[in-house]
Amino acid sequence: MTVSGSLELAAPLAAVRDVLADPERLAGLLPHVDDLSWDGEPGGDAFSVTIRPAIALGEIPFRTHWRRVALEPDLLRYHVEGRSDEHWLGMDVALSLREQGAGTLARWDLACRFTGTMLAAGQRVLPAVVDHQARLVVEAAGRAAVASG
Repeated sequence: MTVSGSLELAAPLAAVRDVLADPERLAGLLPHVDDLSWDGEPGGDAFSVTIRPAIALGEIPFRTHWRRVALEPDLLRYHVEGRSDEHWLGMDVALSLREQGAGTLARWDLACRFTGTMLAAGQRVLPAVVDHQARLVVEAAGRAAVASG
């Protein structure tokens, strides 16, 4: 499943990029997340968090491992893998950023893979849930960029 979207932010490109490129700040923007730990050096390119998405099946906590795999002026990429008791998820996240007037146009492409009952039960709603979560993160990044600017 691939989910794509875009959003215009009223924040300068460099400030938005700084927020999204910083794993600690990014982890703080993820909805329904707790238990941040570093995989390796604190402040490095890899971290783990527990994500607790609430879907029709209820809350399903996933321990996810995030690794930043690309850091370019206009492109950020993260690879994510996670597990719960019965489920597995994998995501390749690409965040493209470009100037749009005085603000930033943020575009995301998420290649998502799921296993377990979540895939069967949520097959029709998962794209909307993933897109909503991506929008929440990008909107929060725009607010954090304005606040830090």
